[in-house]
Amino acid sequence: NAVLKIYPNPVSGLLLLCVSQELMQSPSVAAVTDITGRIVLTQPLWQPAETINTNSLAKGIYLLTVSQSGNIRACARFVKQ
Repeated sequence: NAVLKIYPNPVSGLLLLCVSQELMQSPSVAAVTDITGRIVLTQPLWQPAETINTNSLAKGIYLLTVSQSGNIRACARFVKQ
């Protein structure tokens, strides 16, 4: 996905996410959802490169979505070790 890149994947601590300049044109929010669809973490995005602390997450598979005004603009799956 050209608008969103995340690494490392799998992650054990800090997840680095890089979003395109296109997504930084207006306020964006990153949300992490577990496999049951429950939002477990949200964070506003202020810069094209941000970190998300995953230490509070249990091991498993998660979906990271970036949205603007409630519309999902990008998503990526990651594994928490």
